[in-house]
Amino acid sequence: MEITGITGNSFGIAPDPSHLAGGGYHCGIDDIKKIGKWTGSNVDYSVKLRRDRSVDGTNLSSAADWGGPWPKGGKSAWLRWNNALVAAKRANDPSLAALRAINFTPDGSARKRYDGEHPEMGIINSTDSVTIHTHLEWYRDTINSRAQCLTYILALANAAVNNLSLEEAMAGEADKAFSAKYTGTEPWISGDSWMAKAVEHPLTVLNTKVDTLLGDFTSLTDKITQALVDHPSVPVDTSNMADVKQAVKDAFREAFGA
Repeated sequence: MEITGITGNSFGIAPDPSHLAGGGYHCGIDDIKKIGKWTGSNVDYSVKLRRDRSVDGTNLSSAADWGGPWPKGGKSAWLRWNNALVAAKRANDPSLAALRAINFTPDGSARKRYDGEHPEMGIINSTDSVTIHTHLEWYRDTINSRAQCLTYILALANAAVNNLSLEEAMAGEADKAFSAKYTGTEPWISGDSWMAKAVEHPLTVLNTKVDTLLGDFTSLTDKITQALVDHPSVPVDTSNMADVKQAVKDAFREAFGA
């Protein structure tokens, strides 16, 4: 991945043999049924919730393992990302609503888990091999609505690697999404261009606001011009008002880069 420098071999979504034998969010619904954990007393934890069972008929993975330490930023950046991500999830950041749980290491040796479905438990111990990867689990019914969550996760990674504020990192991810939207390429994870669809580029927002302000300004200056014409006793030369308005609009656009 571009931000962290990890390769495809260090990023896993599809279930491996151990996943297929034990269950969990890496497995799809069909996989869970094959190992006898869809119903009964041995039902898998990843299909106990109604929202996770609502996608019956699909066999899509809802987990990802992000390898660490990272080639870019090293172990320290990876750990910063782990801790920032868990802190945001514990704070109920709405951008992470699609994400259920995180298996992680806070320091490179301890193995921990935070499950947003059971916040009262806090951070608990994990048996997952999280000293070499971070494990993320999404609710299964969010398979087509994870763009905001993934953008936020990548922004946190960008911030961790490049020592940026979250605001600076989010702007960077929006730039990439904007590029992907208009070039048809996805700069984060090939084949998942849908990630960019829900991201609105900040410059688009700014230009919209500038256009609105310009419209308000034009309306106001038109009214001022008419008032001066209607009241000729006011000692103002109205013959150049059009030039004045245009000059102000040009300066306004230049200032905002619009």
